[in-house]
Amino acid sequence: MHGILSCVLFAVYIDVLVYRLKSADIDCKMFDINYGCLLGLYEDDRPIVSLAHTVNGMQQMLNIYTEFGVDYDVKFNDIKSVA
Repeated sequence: MHGILSCVLFAVYIDVLVYRLKSADIDCKMFDINYGCLLGLYEDDRPIVSLAHTVNGMQQMLNIYTEFGVDYDVKFNDIKSVA
């Protein structure tokens, strides 16, 4: 069971990752809206969907995820990851 604020706290915590991804300017945009990182705020799993125009762009995004994980001691579940 999670606390009432767990989704809100997750969003605040993960905001740094979203900022890094937007700053890299490698994600998908439509009508000046970024769609490169879509976050789900579910009860148990919090999926992150990443969209990029190229394989190189996706690799850059994955590098940002890795750096974020090291900086903030976050482990992404690569077993559930797919491309």
